[in-house]
Amino acid sequence: MDDLIQAVKERLKSKQLLFEYNQTINQLIGLVDRLEITERQLDEAVKTLEWYGSIKKYKSVHQPTNQIDNDRGYLARTTIKRIKGDSQAEGHQSTESTQAQAGGRIGGSHE
Repeated sequence: MDDLIQAVKERLKSKQLLFEYNQTINQLIGLVDRLEITERQLDEAVKTLEWYGSIKKYKSVHQPTNQIDNDRGYLARTTIKRIKGDSQAEGHQSTESTQAQAGGRIGGSHE
């Protein structure tokens, strides 16, 4: 009878070990699945960062040129406005000086 009890105990112990083994295997499978998901997310993050880096590099190469063009256009527009303003002011001044000269002569003839 002791042999039978011992055999039952060994069998129960074996079943308990098999159950624990299956639980460990299932946990490992779950960890592998999570690891695969994490690796896919990491790959997507790396691709996104590479894309962002390439866009940033593109902008750093091409945007200064655009900024220079914008600045050049702005300077050209403001210079043209200033020149037009100066020429209008000069035209106004020359009209005033012509009138002053003419008025001076007229005023001089009255004296």
